[in-house]
Amino acid sequence: MIQPSSVISPRMRTWGALGLAMALGGQGVQGCSESWLESLPEPSWDNADFSFATDVEGPICGGTLDFQAGFVDRLQELFGQPRDGRRFTYYALSDDFFAQWPCGEAKGCYRDGILLDQFLVDLHELVHPVLNLAHGPARRFVGEGLAEVFRDRHGGVLPLSSEIGLLEAIARDWSDADELASLYARAGHFFAYVLDVHGPSVALDVYRSADPGESAEAFQAALERATGFTMDELVADYEAYPECPNREFRWPVMECSLAPSAWSGCAWQAHALIDCGLTDVMGPRAGEMWTVRVIDVPADGDYRIYTFGDPAERAYVEIGGCTVGCSPDKYWIVEHGQTEVVHLSAGPHYVSLVRSEDRPGLSGVRIEFADNAETSGCAP
Repeated sequence: MIQPSSVISPRMRTWGALGLAMALGGQGVQGCSESWLESLPEPSWDNADFSFATDVEGPICGGTLDFQAGFVDRLQELFGQPRDGRRFTYYALSDDFFAQWPCGEAKGCYRDGILLDQFLVDLHELVHPVLNLAHGPARRFVGEGLAEVFRDRHGGVLPLSSEIGLLEAIARDWSDADELASLYARAGHFFAYVLDVHGPSVALDVYRSADPGESAEAFQAALERATGFTMDELVADYEAYPECPNREFRWPVMECSLAPSAWSGCAWQAHALIDCGLTDVMGPRAGEMWTVRVIDVPADGDYRIYTFGDPAERAYVEIGGCTVGCSPDKYWIVEHGQTEVVHLSAGPHYVSLVRSEDRPGLSGVRIEFADNAETSGCAP
């Protein structure tokens, strides 16, 4: 449970400006000057893994920090605990702060226990301190690829480019801003493939062996050792893997850690008051707040999805499979007040009820068999 900063112990207290300057050797995160250090806010929340500080005016929805703390716990279960009990500080910072260019042109960056971010909710950036504090830094292709797999539901759809395949993404130096979206997409898709086909232990072996100072050829040799494939075999196997965008290949480990709620007769239904002050509501990000439920789809098939509730400028339901990687019919969005028939695969899915951050109200969804006549009483 995250506690207010008034109970942060001296051992756990975040870096001050002088401490940050010393840790960074006079340089800011990603090599920028430290002129912005003195304006960093003091932490307001704390748990065993990280402190949280922000200068952003306005509310933080009641479930946001617990959601991100739980996400860190899930990643540590997959990839290991920080060495020597090391912690990090998450600074969610305003546009005015980022006008000082602490991360260059990026909207978030991490180095040496310090995470600077322009968003209150950013699972992609949280991946970096978890991996770095447990295993040290890695080649950017690996670190950003794994971060994209575990990204949250925001951040934009990054399409895969046919011009940047696996070997090209490995060989690039990642300094060309015009290529970054394509590189992130390719790296994320590749590590979704690794996690799906080879498993988390292989992905971790790749990370541990991805020395950022080594050549592309040395990294390819590390890939061969970790996967047991020659590079030609690995490229062929990867190229046979389905393609899909990042919002589909991502692994929603935190959303899917919730226990599924039960079906009732012919249908599954959920409705909730979405209000930023509630402890199960996350956000805001990109003008949205949301809450999450989990459904266990009983069988492959067509399902009718109906959304209802109070109107808002933005209100919709997002449904995604709880697996990692690309698979058919894994991700759907149904707008408020609409009815859609979609194909769902059997197994757990998360259901996000999403509303505009400035329009609290009721949102709901009902999911039922598309053809109840064929379901033997339609109870799953």
